[in-house]
Amino acid sequence: MEPMLDQQVVLVKGKHRYLFRYQEGSELAALDAFVGLAANAQSDFDWFDAAVLSYQVSKNFRDPEEPDQNAGWDQDYPEAQEEYWP
Repeated sequence: MEPMLDQQVVLVKGKHRYLFRYQEGSELAALDAFVGLAANAQSDFDWFDAAVLSYQVSKNFRDPEEPDQNAGWDQDYPEAQEEYWP
């Protein structure tokens, strides 16, 4: 069994810095934390902030049952690798 990897998402808003760390597989708990914070009227964290961080979590999420869509892209398009990665 592969070890769980730590993930993190960060949002800087004014004088506040929101840093959420979670383990792979607990993405829903992270989303619940965003919802709870956005629903708190005393918090400067709003629903837009929750949406931004939710998007970041979704970018980090990869279903281990699905193949990596980006694996080997540089082999499929060597000219892109040379053009963008000198």
